[in-house]
Formats: sequence, C-alpha cells, structure tokens
Amino acid sequence: MESVKNGKKEIVIFEGSLGLVQMTSKGEHIIKCIVSRGFVNIIQSNLLETNEFIIHSNLEVLNNIFSLDESFQNNVLQVSDL
Repeated sequence: MESVKNGKKEIVIFEGSLGLVQMTSKGEHIIKCIVSRGFVNIIQSNLLETNEFIIHSNLEVLNNIFSLDESFQNNVLQVSDL
C-alpha cells in the first residue's frame, strides 16, 4: 500500500514539475513570479527525490530559470538555498 501512496505522490510532483518546465519556457515575467513566490526552494528539494523523471524535470526548470541574464541569476541565488 505504501508504494501506491508514493506512486501517487510522484505523479503529482512530476506533473507539477512538467507544468513548471512549460511555464518557465514562456519568459522572464513568469520566471520572476515563480522565483518571487519561493518555488525555487521547492524545486531544489525535488532534486532529492528518487524518481529520475522528477529529478530531470526539475533540472529543466532550473535550466530555464538560469537561462536569464547573470544579474537575475544572482538574485535567484540570494533568495534561495541553492
């Protein structure tokens, strides 16, 4: 029964991460909203999951976030635990 609960949790995290990948690919405004609301720390904690699909999708989100200019990258690093 525990694996079923974990499976449902993993699906929710993965689907949410895929949504963030798509949203962060839309541009700077969306990324700034995500960062300002503290989601970077959640994305970072998702990197500790055991499911490689979750890890990969969260790495894609971080890649999209850090694709912006260097000054914004520094701001992200200051407001997060990265």
